[in-house]
Amino acid sequence: MIDKFNSYIINKISFLNKSKVVIGVSGGADSMVLLYLMRSVTSDIIVAHVNYRLRGEQSDLDQRLVEEYCKQHGLPVKSLLCESGTFDQPGVNLQEKAREIRYTFFDAVLAEAGFDYICTAHHQDDNVETTLLNLFRGTNTNGLAGIKSRRGNVVRPILNLTKDEILAYAHQTGIDYRVDQTNLESKYSRNFIRNKVIPLVAQRFDQVTVRLSKTIKNITAQNNYVKALTDQVISPYLDYDGETILLNKQIVKDYSIANEIVYRWLNMYGFSQESVNDLLKHGTSIGKSIQAGSYILAVDRLQYILFDAKRLETIKNQEVKDEHIEIVLEDGGRLTSAPSPGKDYEEMVLDPHLLSFPLTLRSWIAGDKIVYQADPILHKKVKKLFVDHKIRVDQKSKVPILVNGDGQLIWVIGLQKSQRFEDNQHNYSIKYIK
Repeated sequence: MIDKFNSYIINKISFLNKSKVVIGVSGGADSMVLLYLMRSVTSDIIVAHVNYRLRGEQSDLDQRLVEEYCKQHGLPVKSLLCESGTFDQPGVNLQEKAREIRYTFFDAVLAEAGFDYICTAHHQDDNVETTLLNLFRGTNTNGLAGIKSRRGNVVRPILNLTKDEILAYAHQTGIDYRVDQTNLESKYSRNFIRNKVIPLVAQRFDQVTVRLSKTIKNITAQNNYVKALTDQVISPYLDYDGETILLNKQIVKDYSIANEIVYRWLNMYGFSQESVNDLLKHGTSIGKSIQAGSYILAVDRLQYILFDAKRLETIKNQEVKDEHIEIVLEDGGRLTSAPSPGKDYEEMVLDPHLLSFPLTLRSWIAGDKIVYQADPILHKKVKKLFVDHKIRVDQKSKVPILVNGDGQLIWVIGLQKSQRFEDNQHNYSIKYIK
C-alpha cells in the first residue's frame, strides 16, 4: 500500500512534497493513517481537529487521541470545540452544518499559519459513495466523476486507497484510531449507501468498489476532454474587465447546444445546470441573476456578466459636516471643495444656501431619483440613469452619490447633477477628481 500511496503523490499531487499543510484529523482510521503517511511527505504539518460534541464522552476521547498523538510526535495541533446546541436549531442538516464548521475552521488555521494546502482523508470508497449518492439524487457527468484529488487548496492524498487497505495498514503499523459507531447507522443517505447498498451489490458483483472506481476514472477523463473542447469553443466569446468576465450573448445564437457549452464552462464556478438553463431562457431579462457560492452570473444587454459577489458591496457611507469637503473615494478619486484641484476633474457649481448638512456620500438605494430638469421639475430614477449610461450590474453599487441632509440627491457622480442644486451664478463648487 505504501508504494501505491507514494506513486499517487508522485504522479498526481507532487506539489505536496515539502509543502506546508494543514491536515484534518478526526481520530478515525482514515485520517490517522493519512497523518502517518504525510509525515514522510513533508515536515511542515499542522493538525486540525473538530470536536462536534455530538457523541458526549466519545467525542472527547477522539480529541484526546489526536492531541496525544501530536504531542508524542511533536506536531502542532489546533482543536475546535463546538458550542453546546450548535446543531439543535430547527431544520439544520447535521452533516452539512458539520462540513461547514469543519472547512471554515480548516481555512482559518491555514490562513493564520500562512500554509499552502488542506489535506483531508477521503479515500476510494468515499469516492464511490459520492458518485452513487449523486446518481440517485440525479446528476450529470460532472456529478458522476466523484471527488477530485484537488479542489482549490484542498487536497485528498489517499483518494486512490480503499478502506480495506487503510484498515490493514493501520493494523500492520500499529496506528491507534477511534471508531465512530454512528457510521454504522444507516439513517443518513451516505451511510445507507455504505452499509446497505454497496454490500448488497457486492453479493452479485465482486470488487464492486474497484470496478466503480475505474468507471469514475473513465468519466473523469471524458469530462476533461469535453472541458478542453468547451474552453476552445467559448474562448472567442469571452472578454475580461479586471476580475469580471463578460460572455457575449451571441454564443446562444451561434450554437444550438449553447446551454450545454455555457453550463460546462460555468460548472467550475459551482453553478448548477438547472440554474444556468433558467438564466439563459430569460436572456432578455436585464438584471436577472443567479448565484453559486461567492459568484454571481447576471444578464446584461449584450452579455452575461460573471463576477464575485464582493463587487455588490456598497461603498462606505461618509458624512460631510460643512461646506469644506474633502473625501477620498474607494476608487482612489477625490471629492473636494478646494479651488484649482488640477486639470482632470468634473465640477458642479451650486448654491450653498440650498445645502443642509450633514451631506452623505453613499451608494444608490432602490427608489433613488434625481432632478434632471428644474422648470418644470422632472425626476429620473437612478436605476434608469444606470440603464441610459450602460452601467453594468456589477458596477452600480460603486457609483458614489452625494445626498443632501433632507434626502434629496445632489449629484450622481459622473452621471447626473441635480438641477435643483446646480446654479452657475455662485462661486461655490464641488470637484470630482478622478
